[in-house]
Amino acid sequence: MDNPETQCSGYCHKEEAAQQPCPGAYESQPWCTCGNGSWNCDGLPGVGCPGQHCVMDAGGSDWTCSDGSTVPFCQCANDEPPCALECKTDPAEGWYNTCTGDLVEKMPCTGCTIACDKIGTKSEGWWADCGAGPEVVEWVFCGSGLWSCVDEPWTACAPLACKQEGEEFNLSDQFDVCCPGLVSKEKGLWSPGDSSCGWADCDCRICTACGDGACGIGEDPCTCPEDCGEPG
Repeated sequence: MDNPETQCSGYCHKEEAAQQPCPGAYESQPWCTCGNGSWNCDGLPGVGCPGQHCVMDAGGSDWTCSDGSTVPFCQCANDEPPCALECKTDPAEGWYNTCTGDLVEKMPCTGCTIACDKIGTKSEGWWADCGAGPEVVEWVFCGSGLWSCVDEPWTACAPLACKQEGEEFNLSDQFDVCCPGLVSKEKGLWSPGDSSCGWADCDCRICTACGDGACGIGEDPCTCPEDCGEPG
């Protein structure tokens, strides 16, 4: 798909909702909801995703365009890369912040190792191991970031070839659009013999110039009664 809001056109059932999955393991967030038979699209797909912690090496998330290509959508970012800790003995032995030089924890550290551990949990932080097993030195998001999402990733997709006047498409399995100046109308099955309309069991659309006052290509009393006259 390109703009997901193109999914949310036409009639819908109240129990329906269009979902946009968040990156990582988080639950999907609603894009559109069905209200009284028509789609209501007020949010952005990443609204529920930013602000949640993510693991820096978990990678990002791509948006899939209609042609199958992908563009960047969300990435796990940390505006302030975490500062590692190092052992120093002067002026006091302990673990020091390598960026600020401040003493973080006064404790024996000579010969010990330290690593960012328990990433993605409440215990994430710098853990030292001096031979008796790891113990926490500082609780800090040293390996996590926050999801940073582009509000409208589909704008980076290659433009879709629009449908010309009289061309049809089905919203159920593809998300085409009519060319500028044309109107997408529900495709009716006009029966001139008894002047009646039938309707296919699909979300079939046809691109027309309906509304210009002339009963033109792809128009009939079913698809465009304002130009072609009411059926019957």
